[in-house]
Amino acid sequence: RQAMPVDVLADRLRAPAPLPELPELRPLARRPTGADEFTDVLVSALAALAGGP
Repeated sequence: RQAMPVDVLADRLRAPAPLPELPELRPLARRPTGADEFTDVLVSALAALAGGP
């Protein structure tokens, strides 16, 4: 599939629309101690959206 341009991804991140519900992120968001893990998952998800590894 075609990689999403970075500017398009940035526009989506700035959009007021709520992020889609991701069940795998919900438990991490509930655990304050999971902040680093949550960030890792979020970065991985964004990389996947951008067509990264």
